[in-house]
Amino acid sequence: MKIAIPNEFVAVPADLGVPKYIEPVTIALAGDLTASVPLVLEDDAAKITSEQSASLADLKKEIEQFQDKHNSASSLADVIAMWAVLRHFYPYWDVVNVNWDEQLNQYIQWAMSENGTNESHLVVLRKILADIKDGHAGVYDASSRKAFLPASVRLVEGKLIVVASNTDYLAIGDVILIINGQPADEWVTEKRNLISGSDAWRDYQTVTSFLESGPQGAIVWLNVEQKGGT
Repeated sequence: MKIAIPNEFVAVPADLGVPKYIEPVTIALAGDLTASVPLVLEDDAAKITSEQSASLADLKKEIEQFQDKHNSASSLADVIAMWAVLRHFYPYWDVVNVNWDEQLNQYIQWAMSENGTNESHLVVLRKILADIKDGHAGVYDASSRKAFLPASVRLVEGKLIVVASNTDYLAIGDVILIINGQPADEWVTEKRNLISGSDAWRDYQTVTSFLESGPQGAIVWLNVEQKGGT
């Protein structure tokens, strides 16, 4: 089969010209620091060389030995990197009602107040992402193996209701009152503040990400009100 395209639909590429090399732009940073930023790269300069690939591979091997070591310096680096990427590349600042520049000091304080555990670090990064209210944003621990409760729970009119169960300990219609010693309403508020997205998405993810699933081997203590008030 041969498809003929009428001439009037064949676009003629515009002669935009080839960008010419110009001197890099020098930008003043804090103190005596400056940044030299090239505006145009020639083909050879834009290509990744074999030497660069080898250097990157060596760097990754060096980084691997530090991946399981968590400290205030790594926390601070993560927070600053996340803030900077969103500051320069997040496309919806005109929609989100947040002054990102003013928030940086708060985020740094959060990072410095961590207790040195992966869990506390996850909490800080999730709180930061929650501010952009974007359901596409999330932070996950790739090293954690997940397991699931033998039940499904939904947030209905502010209450955690069991909607499906595969265990004798929970029945459909049970109301969860306390989770690991914490009143359910307080637990929901705390976890909901770690979810980025719309209100409906945050309600859904609060339950599915923090109650229905969790680290393999973890124990969840639930106080529930069953039918009849038991």
